[in-house]
Amino acid sequence: MDKLIYERGCPTNGSGEPSKIVLELSENLTLDEFRISCIRLAKALGYTDDSIQKLFGKLDSIVKRDSKQLELLLG
Repeated sequence: MDKLIYERGCPTNGSGEPSKIVLELSENLTLDEFRISCIRLAKALGYTDDSIQKLFGKLDSIVKRDSKQLELLLG
């Protein structure tokens, strides 16, 4: 299992923001699947759809909204 890790360089000072995000990835990911993981990480970090789309291109055809996954993430 591979991991994609983002760790904030400075303390969050109790702001409630995540200080570390870890995505566990399959070892045999395709490039498209890795790209989707990067997009999901950017979304988890709070980047807007507009800024993500500028870097990664059109998102709708790549990242499908999964209500069950959102429910797991948001509770």
